[in-house]
Amino acid sequence: MILKKSIIVCGKICSGKSMVIKFISEQTKWPIVSFGAFIRDISLKQNLPATRESYQQIGQDLFENWGAKKLLLEAIKFSVPLGQENVLFDGVRHKSVFFEIKRICEQTFLIYLAADEKIRYDRFNSRKNVGDAGLSLEEFLKIDKQQIESGIEALGSSADLIVDASRPTQDIYQALMNFLTRERVI
Repeated sequence: MILKKSIIVCGKICSGKSMVIKFISEQTKWPIVSFGAFIRDISLKQNLPATRESYQQIGQDLFENWGAKKLLLEAIKFSVPLGQENVLFDGVRHKSVFFEIKRICEQTFLIYLAADEKIRYDRFNSRKNVGDAGLSLEEFLKIDKQQIESGIEALGSSADLIVDASRPTQDIYQALMNFLTRERVI
């Protein structure tokens, strides 16, 4: 499988990935490969708890058992209709997956969203995710530092664009539009 272009959006928990990936998808009309949706689907089929901790463990187990390449290819197969040449990736957590994406794409862009712990914690609590409601900052930081989350910060050093995700939404969208235009994505 060879893709023409891909954009990877990554960042720590509640950094704004879903908002950014949706915005980019609206601008480009590209499909989204969501590792989170892929993991949630596996969890549902196996009747496992619908909690972030459970999803993180499933993701870690798949990563360890399958390796980066198979995890990537299975997530693509789950998410992308045949014949697509350009895709967006949401939920990349390891450089090894990033490198596999680069192997199958002619051109890959990595966008890293940076936001401090307090802002991400406030966003987390405002979402009221099933099984996650009412966590203390200490509990949030525990899931934020779970093993599957550990590779995210390392991706920042490979980013083509680092976005301060604590900025107002319109500022984030403007930075993204400038980048997408400059790189001739749109």
